[in-house]
Amino acid sequence: MLFDRAVVRLVANRVLLPVISRLMRMVATVRSEENERLYAALYEATPGGLRTDLLRLLEMPERRRVSELER
Repeated sequence: MLFDRAVVRLVANRVLLPVISRLMRMVATVRSEENERLYAALYEATPGGLRTDLLRLLEMPERRRVSELER
């Protein structure tokens, strides 16, 4: 959806469209940067004790095939 909106905006503003693969990389880069900002904001907003509990859920216990979270 982000890619399609970028193409529409570029066409509407009569911008010469780059090669599609270049535009795809640009969108992927912006998306990745925004995800990192979101993750950082969520990390900061989460209390330390809860962070520890959540990380513990991801640990794989010995002789088990799934984590506590998956279980």
